[in-house]
Amino acid sequence: FAKGSEWRVWDLHIHTPGTAKNDQYGKDSAAWESYISKLEANAEVAVLGITDYFSLSNYLFLKDRQKEGRLQHKTLLPNVELRILPVTKHEKPINIHVIFNPELSLEVIEREFFRCLTFNYRDAEYSCIETDLISLGRSYSANSVLDDVAAKKAGIEQFLVDFRKLQSVLRKPCLKSHIVVAVANSNRDGNSGIQESAIAATREEIYRLLDIVFSGNPKDVDFFLGKDKNIDSYGGIKPCVTGSDAHKLDDVNVFPYEKKTWIKADPSFEGLKQILY
Repeated sequence: FAKGSEWRVWDLHIHTPGTAKNDQYGKDSAAWESYISKLEANAEVAVLGITDYFSLSNYLFLKDRQKEGRLQHKTLLPNVELRILPVTKHEKPINIHVIFNPELSLEVIEREFFRCLTFNYRDAEYSCIETDLISLGRSYSANSVLDDVAAKKAGIEQFLVDFRKLQSVLRKPCLKSHIVVAVANSNRDGNSGIQESAIAATREEIYRLLDIVFSGNPKDVDFFLGKDKNIDSYGGIKPCVTGSDAHKLDDVNVFPYEKKTWIKADPSFEGLKQILY
């Protein structure tokens, strides 16, 4: 990068066609073509956090398209969205995101991350890998002939990760320096939705585990900069970033509160870590 660090727009939370939940893009190859073309048409967005639930498949699909010449001058970062316990006051599981260094091998991610996340159902333990998610979906649906795609979606819908288990996985030395952990801060499926005083300590522990907060709400920005109160119990100040969280084509390149996230850094995983320092 000849000019050193430059200001660029980063969308760190964007879903793709085929995303496991609330996919409104369409089901055919034309949906992918429209999606990729719309991303290419917006030269302002330099970095994309390609997001899906419990999976890197759609990120890997787009990396293959890059090798074929698409999405040039775009940096793609893998963003795995997880649904964890405890639930919010709206009885929604909390959404936590793990953004991986794309240079970390897929073998390490599968062995040290996906295989170590487990969910128990009817006296059976399922790991967060494709074959187990399919099996869980068939077991929960009581339909042994459910096709793989539908069974995997059903499995993902039910798969919940206990926070304490996730905490131990994310603290592994082989992962810790290669991940950035984020949480949505909405009161529906974000960490601020935990209001019960009995689990307030767990709410604090979740914030302490995080590196960044997904929010463009000015009140959240001030709070996590420590302007309103001392937030040492939350692990100190944290940067707030926005993402489109697009689940349909009309939402691609559209940011909440009309606030884009600009980062002055090289468009890379190490560049992202500058906002932590």
